[in-house]
Amino acid sequence: MSNSDSIRSHHIKFTLELAATPEHAWRWLTESIDAWWPADFRAGPAGSRMQLTARLGGHLFEADELGNGIVWYQVIALQAPTSVQLAGFIAPPFGGPATSLLRLQIIRGTGKHCALEVQDSVLGVVDGAAVESGWRAIFGRFAESLKP
Repeated sequence: MSNSDSIRSHHIKFTLELAATPEHAWRWLTESIDAWWPADFRAGPAGSRMQLTARLGGHLFEADELGNGIVWYQVIALQAPTSVQLAGFIAPPFGGPATSLLRLQIIRGTGKHCALEVQDSVLGVVDGAAVESGWRAIFGRFAESLKP
């Protein structure tokens, strides 16, 4: 194993302002993920859809109509409609090997505004800056999709 392949831990945390009520943001985050998840961050078979089953033991995954696809995360904690915690593995073809503990939390704001706090703790052979850049792109797209 070369020095560039050493196991490291990374903790990422950032907040994005959202132009939506907390209830709308939660529904859009959990029920409509395929509508806003960027194509550049998909790895499933052609025609697959991104899905988040927001219940304990549920999954964040990509699957086609035949059931082929990739499970990215499992839901390990849920406090609907404010937060979901997920545990997942990043396989070598997708930048790993690594383990990720991802927490997404909707923070109540004023009026028709709230925020999304993203926290990820990653342990493995990954570039922390690339992980953060990826999450910022994905959830930046989420925030943009909520603008009127």
